[in-house]
Amino acid sequence: MKTSERRWSAGRLRSHWDTRARAFRPFTNSPTTQYYFRDEQRLFRTHFGDLAGKRLLKLDLWNDLHNTRILAWAARQGAATHALDISEFVVRGAARTFAEDGLTPRFVLADCRQIPFADRSFDHVYTMGTIEHFDDWEHALSEIRRVLVPGGTAVIGVPNRFDPFLRPAIVAVLSWFGLYPYAPERSFGMGALARAIRAAGLVVEARDGILFYPALLRMADVWLHQRVPLLCRAFVPTIWPFEALARRFEPFRRRGYLICCRARRPREDLT
Repeated sequence: MKTSERRWSAGRLRSHWDTRARAFRPFTNSPTTQYYFRDEQRLFRTHFGDLAGKRLLKLDLWNDLHNTRILAWAARQGAATHALDISEFVVRGAARTFAEDGLTPRFVLADCRQIPFADRSFDHVYTMGTIEHFDDWEHALSEIRRVLVPGGTAVIGVPNRFDPFLRPAIVAVLSWFGLYPYAPERSFGMGALARAIRAAGLVVEARDGILFYPALLRMADVWLHQRVPLLCRAFVPTIWPFEALARRFEPFRRRGYLICCRARRPREDLT
């Protein structure tokens, strides 16, 4: 990905993601998305604990329109869920799916580098696969700290630069030829992610990851689900060994396609 391609204004990003979102149909029921969903549920249980009565902010709504719909699951666990997205199409579509599930959407059209909520508004913030899509992503980390209550926690996830299945290299090739629908996108090592989170004034308490699975198979599953969904059943047995390894052994989890850190705003933080 060329550097110049990452330096996009909020308006250009909004138009870009509107266009991308319109080109997709939901792939919530694809086998690899269901694996992704199970992994996200594990993250929430492990790093947020009991969600009942907690104020939760999610920094994008793409998954809640097209992918895992994890925010609806969190709402059903009792969380007071809020979210933002830079794409009007995504916000409207996600709000519609929420309402169809009998849930009340509290979604806003906004840039996560300028979160439109007051200081100390949320017990938890969740972002997975969001901040890597723009150049000045450090602003989003500072905003996460600002809107967390002292002692509040965030799970911050990004693509894994050291994915053993070479996903960053695959993304780079596809992006060069204009074939990667989520471009622009960067990847991070776990150490670099942790350092950036600490630089934003948060304390890194744990490291984790999700979707330990070959990138090409995940991409093929999503592509096929958009065209011949019934054929995606062939991917089910390919998931079992990877999910079993990741469930049992932490080193495999931390080498998933997405890596993440649990971060806490210090309780003594008075700024």
